[in-house]
Amino acid sequence: MKFLEGAAKGGFQEHVARAIYEEMEFFAQYGFNKSHSAAYALLSIQTAWLKAHYPAEFMAATMSTEMRKSDRITQLIDEVKALGIRICPPDINQPRSQFGVRDGEVIFGMGAVKGVGSAAIEIIAACREELGRDFTDLFDLCENVDLQKVNRKVLEGLINSGAMDRLPGHRNQLLQNLDKGIAFGQKAARDRAGGQASLFGGSAAADVLKPTLSDCEPFDPLVQLSRERAAVGFFLSGHPFHEYRELIDCLPTSTCAGAHRRGEGTWVDLVGVVTSQTKHRDRHKRLYARANFEDRTGVVPLTIYSRQYDQVVDLIESDSVLVIGGRVQVRSDESREIVVDRVTRIDEVMGLWVKDIFLRIDLEQAGRRGMEELGSLFETYGAPCALHPLRQEEEPVVTVAVAAPTRGVTQTDMLPGAPVPAAAAKPAEALTMPIGEGIQDGDPDALPVEILARPVPLVIEVEREGKTWLLKSEGRNIALTLESLRRLRQVPGTAELRLRATLPAAPAQQQRWFQGRG
Repeated sequence: MKFLEGAAKGGFQEHVARAIYEEMEFFAQYGFNKSHSAAYALLSIQTAWLKAHYPAEFMAATMSTEMRKSDRITQLIDEVKALGIRICPPDINQPRSQFGVRDGEVIFGMGAVKGVGSAAIEIIAACREELGRDFTDLFDLCENVDLQKVNRKVLEGLINSGAMDRLPGHRNQLLQNLDKGIAFGQKAARDRAGGQASLFGGSAAADVLKPTLSDCEPFDPLVQLSRERAAVGFFLSGHPFHEYRELIDCLPTSTCAGAHRRGEGTWVDLVGVVTSQTKHRDRHKRLYARANFEDRTGVVPLTIYSRQYDQVVDLIESDSVLVIGGRVQVRSDESREIVVDRVTRIDEVMGLWVKDIFLRIDLEQAGRRGMEELGSLFETYGAPCALHPLRQEEEPVVTVAVAAPTRGVTQTDMLPGAPVPAAAAKPAEALTMPIGEGIQDGDPDALPVEILARPVPLVIEVEREGKTWLLKSEGRNIALTLESLRRLRQVPGTAELRLRATLPAAPAQQQRWFQGRG
């Protein structure tokens, strides 16, 4: 080797020359000269200054450059949220392909909606400008745009993203009437191409012939949010937390912000949603995942190793609110991540970990209707009830979980100011298989597993003659599901609804043995 020979002639020891050569060889795989380094340094300083002083503009420009990479957009949205910047939803009557800024807020670019290209957005913008007015409804939009370019896939993406929320009709109604709108638009295009005019003449004719929206039930809020996230990559118009707010408030969990202050090996329980994830393979070629987990306070990275990942992959890839447990791992840069040991869907937490329900009622406002609604709740949810994710289409399920019968409790508690009693129900004896784990591994025909919620005591607080009374029925409990929780909120006269829940104990930390020099 010429380098080693030249070094030897220069009086350098062979091991020193070889070490220098190997370092040079390694650096040559990715290295550049000083002028290149200086250019990178200058660019880094400029972009850092822009992000510090104009964060909304910087993030909008960055997201516009990454618009075709949905995973990258999701990561940048996490960064926008961490900076405390609000993202405004798209609007069909303010069409713009790229992200923009208005009053310090990022305006969502329609070009980032999955299935909607920049060309379609430009056609909508040009059509609106030619009309000189806003689109009035779905049929007006379909009548005036080129449906060969703004096709069904584009329209569905815009509806699910919320871009048509200001038009008449809710999202499910717009989707259900989309065929009618496309047919109307295609007929209008054929009439224009053939030079056919209405017998009535003028623009009023279009109003006479224009169809109307057929009625249908709106989406369940969680289904709508799920479809929205599929369209834009994140929750834009709301958040699933709102549907479980009483349960989330009562859970003795930590927060993502708090997890960043915990020490190495500390166990934490968190409630939130997975906003993005990437799959990797370990040295044994087994799949594991790294993910970002978000709650109301911020985002924390997760690592789900292969021994858990195979069992919870469906949960990690879903839109469900999750309760995760794991231990903090401190990285070399002092940032934190959570090594996940346990993942549980929020519906199972509600059905199996809640101990009792506390309901404060104003008797005057409740009246007879309130008492009848409570009786209906006891009748409908008095037995173990199925817990399963909301599905857009019904699927057959098999029940493999069995809840133990509840024990009777004491006579109706009528002592003024008595404390809320602890749950008297026997803990559920349920087979809590992870969602997505089939009855037989690898069986594509295996039915989804269904978990049963166990009934728990309902404690009612009322005021009579200036005194506070706590009432609890003997043996009449309520199984807490999302449906029963929603009905409890709607009981006439309800002034407060609280839950009490406990989390399973953290597993013992495993000892890690290292072999090496002492």
